[in-house]
Amino acid sequence: MTRTISVAADVFRRILPHVSTDRPTLSGVLFEASGVVVATDGHTLAAIPNAVEGLTADVIVKFPEPRKLTPQKVERVTLTFSDDAPSVAVTMYDAYDRTIGASYGEVIEGPYPSWRHIVQTFGERRPVEAMGIDPEKLARFTEYVVGKKHRAPAVTLDFNGPERAVVVRWDDSEGVGFIMPCRTNGLPIGVPAWLAPADTPAALAAA
Repeated sequence: MTRTISVAADVFRRILPHVSTDRPTLSGVLFEASGVVVATDGHTLAAIPNAVEGLTADVIVKFPEPRKLTPQKVERVTLTFSDDAPSVAVTMYDAYDRTIGASYGEVIEGPYPSWRHIVQTFGERRPVEAMGIDPEKLARFTEYVVGKKHRAPAVTLDFNGPERAVVVRWDDSEGVGFIMPCRTNGLPIGVPAWLAPADTPAALAAA
């Protein structure tokens, strides 16, 4: 018996940059029965709600060449699952619903690492201190909106302390992303002393 679900190509474009290439447990995309699609490599995470319908249970799918799933002409992608095999048939369609490509994926057995605790730990606010963000990981979000005709006016970052994930909203949808902070390794922070006004607290002005 087979079952097919349809996913907008834009969901993949926002999700796939966050799939891990070197951690087997994070090398797949989580499709939840609730409709949420999730990907993370342990450094960044993206979650898109109301992205899929028709699943009765959560499923994790690994794509061998994920970046090739969503060239610009692709409007939607279907995933066809079989009860008899772990392979997943992947078909790409254009805006006229014509088939323009095909690939495959593989169902990964086992539970997906818990990701909702990141959201839960964001509830209690703490004073914000200086923290680092890996620019390459931030680019996973910004490259999606830069150059789009109807791009969001800004990418927002919500900080909750130096050791907690930064919440990222990178378009006007209900999708949400997270970036784990990184060490600054001695990089200067804050307003430099030569530019700091007289009433700037010393802690905020770099030496």
